[in-house]
Amino acid sequence: MHPSFLSAIPIRRSSFFRHILFLIVFLSALNLAPHPPYAAAAHAASQQAQRQKTAPPPAQLAALLPFAEADALVFLGHLHGTARHCISALALYRAALAQPGLSGAFIDWHGLGDNIERIFTALGEQPHTLPLLALEGLRLRAALCAARERMGTENSGMLLTALGRALTDVGYAKDNAFLCLAASASLHRALPLLPREQAPKAWAEVQKQLGKAYMKLFTLRDEEVDLEKAFEAYRAALSELTPEKDAHQHALVLRWYSWALYLGAGTTLDSGRFLEEAVLSARTALDHLDQERDYSAWLYTRFTLASALVDLGARDNNQVRLQEAVSILQTSISERLRKENPKRWAKTFACMGDALLELGKLGEEPEPFRQAIAAEQHALEVYTRKDDPQAMNFVYNTIASSCFWLARLEDSRDYLEQGIAACRVTIEVTDREQNPEDWAGCHHNMALILLYAGVRYQDCAVIEEAADHASFAVDIVARKKTPEKLARSRITLGDIHRELAECKDRTVNLEIAAAAYRDSLQFYSADKSPEMFVRAYSYLGLVLKRLGEIKGDPDLLLESVLSLKEALPVSLRGSAQDERLLVRFSLGESMLALLKAREKPDLTLAEEALAALQEAQRDASRQKRYKDAIRLVPLIAEAYFIKRELELGPLPRRAK
Repeated sequence: MHPSFLSAIPIRRSSFFRHILFLIVFLSALNLAPHPPYAAAAHAASQQAQRQKTAPPPAQLAALLPFAEADALVFLGHLHGTARHCISALALYRAALAQPGLSGAFIDWHGLGDNIERIFTALGEQPHTLPLLALEGLRLRAALCAARERMGTENSGMLLTALGRALTDVGYAKDNAFLCLAASASLHRALPLLPREQAPKAWAEVQKQLGKAYMKLFTLRDEEVDLEKAFEAYRAALSELTPEKDAHQHALVLRWYSWALYLGAGTTLDSGRFLEEAVLSARTALDHLDQERDYSAWLYTRFTLASALVDLGARDNNQVRLQEAVSILQTSISERLRKENPKRWAKTFACMGDALLELGKLGEEPEPFRQAIAAEQHALEVYTRKDDPQAMNFVYNTIASSCFWLARLEDSRDYLEQGIAACRVTIEVTDREQNPEDWAGCHHNMALILLYAGVRYQDCAVIEEAADHASFAVDIVARKKTPEKLARSRITLGDIHRELAECKDRTVNLEIAAAAYRDSLQFYSADKSPEMFVRAYSYLGLVLKRLGEIKGDPDLLLESVLSLKEALPVSLRGSAQDERLLVRFSLGESMLALLKAREKPDLTLAEEALAALQEAQRDASRQKRYKDAIRLVPLIAEAYFIKRELELGPLPRRAK
């Protein structure tokens, strides 16, 4: 029961007021509207009447009746899960707002906004109602704009904000770009009605909701203009909601802003700066968020902080950041989280698996990989093929990578087979039409693990299967015009055909590999991505050397030498020891092959070849790779004799 209903309306003997009283008592008895907007409005009207010793105008009380009926329909819609009650409630609200006698002074805008949000949320649970939902939202917005003069600009702006918030929330829940566009339109209409000078907090709330709407649009459309608009809106909100004015609201906006920065890091080459700012924003937000008061926001912000730390740790090979991320995620997991938000619980385990995977790569120890697999298995308790195939895909990708590393570290065929099985699951659950890039990524991962298996167990059929998967990946990412992913996929394709050349069709496979490496170098540069630049040029040089020897073509051997010379200075700046050794070893071999292929050998080339081979031998000895050092001995001797002959002429040979 809501006693405020009875005390709000002065009782008179007229039939009109008896009908009003009967309707309100009836609705109260049924408890149809837990937070009825018209109740507070009627109460405010009664208080005003008592102060002025006058009763509210009958026209105003009559105007509240459609609102009461709409409130009852909202409750019925939630009670029975029926869309028709919610749609009818929307139509009633729209009609009520268009009444000639309506005045904004008697409307509880906050309660009305909450009910509108409930309607959109309920309708959003039923996918077939989405088009009608969007249409009703647009109609309601039109009614609000038409009634603005009678309501007053501030009240109209507040309700437009509530509508925008509702549309944004349902757009988030249903991944619906049209609803987010409708939300942004409502919010933009609200901005001039709530000027910053007159209603600073309301203006900041509009900016915050705009940021959320544009961020969802960015994730759905992948257009950087949406990301820029989201940043602009969040920064505007933060400029008003400073820690000094409202520390709590400042933290709530920072929560969303830090997530926007984290997502934005994937769209720029300067990802480190975005991730660092995301970490700083999340830490600042957590300083002002109370775990009990704002449990959901507190948890979400910790997740953002951990995600950014994982990416930074993986990017910079920073073990401390990765360990901090694991610690944050471990302390975020609880039974309360599992009960209240099982998907967030699963996502926390999935993120922990990613962090443990990166930790394992840095230390090359098996235990973090086992822990990563265990964490991802917890996530699979919630993520299913039916409910969330995309999240399931990410989980199995981490499992596949962890199994791959365990197979290498422990030389375990069982782990390798588990990794291949996990990759097959990711390909099955990923929709090629809806998520082509994810589908390409699944094939790329499968190609990598099959390549390792084929080389490790000398199985040409497995390497050929790897080539098929790599070709699928290249084909999809080429159509989607994502150059970095395309370059990565082409390097993998080159690696596969380079290995396949050892089994069959040597010349054909080497030519395919060379073309793949050349194509990848259209994207990679020494400054932008030095490691991949070195890898592409060094393997291109190695493949061209083999082709030049098969065809007896000095031009291919010269191109091989030039490719390796491009890689050498970059490899010396900071590449891994293995890569530096590979470049010097290959460069010495290619120079020696070119010396023997030329009709007139060049003394300078002979000296360079000898120097490169000797330096490679020193590198191999320093790394205690004695087999490689021994392999270089005959090559060094051959280069030395060629150099001596060019300096002194042919050496005398002993008679038989």
